[in-house]
Amino acid sequence: MLKSVFVKAITPDPFDTENFVLYLLNEEDDVVLPVQISYDSTKVLTLASQKSPAPRPHVHDTMRRMVAALGGRIVCCIINFYSNSIYYACVRIERDGSQYDIDSKVTDAVSIAIRCEAPIYVESGILHKQGIKCAG
Repeated sequence: MLKSVFVKAITPDPFDTENFVLYLLNEEDDVVLPVQISYDSTKVLTLASQKSPAPRPHVHDTMRRMVAALGGRIVCCIINFYSNSIYYACVRIERDGSQYDIDSKVTDAVSIAIRCEAPIYVESGILHKQGIKCAG
C-alpha cells in the first residue's frame, strides 16, 4: 500500500556534518520519514521547491519535457524499497494507457515530482519501519 508524503523540511544532518536530512511527512498517520541526502541533492531539491526559473534547464526539467514530447506524463514518484540504509525509488510514467516505473535515486525522483507537481508516495511498510511517529 502506498502512503502519500510531502517534503516537510531539509536540515543539516546532526550526526554527519557533510550531509543533510530530507524529511517526508505523511499527515494521515502523522509519521515523518528521514532520508539522508548530500549537499548537492539539497541544492537540487531547494531549487525545485522554489520553482524559480533557471537560466538553463535543469536535468529534471529536461526529463519532464522529454517524457511530454514522447506523449507521456509523470504520474508520481514512489519510494519503494529500503535495504542496507539505502532508499530506492522510481518515477512512474504513463503513456498510451500503460505505466512504466523508472528506477531513480530518491532525490531525483522527489525533485522530478516537485517540478511536475506530481504526488510523492512511500510504501507503507517502509514508512512505518523507518519513519518516526510525530509527537501529538
